[in-house]
Amino acid sequence: MIGDVDNSIPPGTPFGQIPPGWRCPKCGSTKEFFKIEDDGKIHF
Repeated sequence: MIGDVDNSIPPGTPFGQIPPGWRCPKCGSTKEFFKIEDDGKIHF
C-alpha cells in the first residue's frame, strides 16, 4: 500500500474514498482511468 501523502491520501485508503478530482502523482491521470480488477488490485 502506497497512498499519496502529498495529497492527504494515507496508505490503505479504499479506492472508492479517493476524491473525484484526485490525479495520480506519477502519471497525472484522473481516477476514472483506473479500475479495480477481480484480483482486488487497481489497474491503469
